Amino acid sequence: PFAGSCVFLTAALRRFKELLPADWTPAQLHKHLVKQFRASELDPFACEIARLSLILADYPNNNGWKIDNEDLFRDGLLAQRVKDADLLICNPPFEDFDKNVPGLSIHKPLALLEALTATPPAYLGVVMPSGFSSQKLYRPALDAIANVYGDIEVLQVPEGAFRKATVGAEVLIA
Repeated sequence: PFAGSCVFLTAALRRFKELLPADWTPAQLHKHLVKQFRASELDPFACEIARLSLILADYPNNNGWKIDNEDLFRDGLLAQRVKDADLLICNPPFEDFDKNVPGLSIHKPLALLEALTATPPAYLGVVMPSGFSSQKLYRPALDAIANVYGDIEVLQVPEGAFRKATVGAEVLIA
């Protein structure tokens, strides 16, 4: 979910290529990874950038990547995507909803955490707003995640750590 321009998924693609059997051909790797990877993004232009990023990272293979242009906060899509995932990595939008979406928290990162605790994937890595691990707003969700996974880690990323992102963030790993 929340693929953006697919920075996470492209990095995951490269890492999984390193971890999969060394004797697999590029075509075998591509066939396996295309079957396993899926992304969703609200912005149609970001979907196209994501698709192109994966194609370039997987050269010389053809396309086939599943990048869905959809609003995950509508019609239960977020819960379905979380339910379908074994490994979920994402950078959700940090803002509040313009208006309350029925059945979801008013804060988008909390809506994601609620979906994660309802149908948890086996593994997750989620970029959260700075202060996630210490703000009262997130405490019930963080406690619920800890109860589900038992083994969690929160990595604090300082401001200016990345070229494109100037704000700090925290990464929840479980």
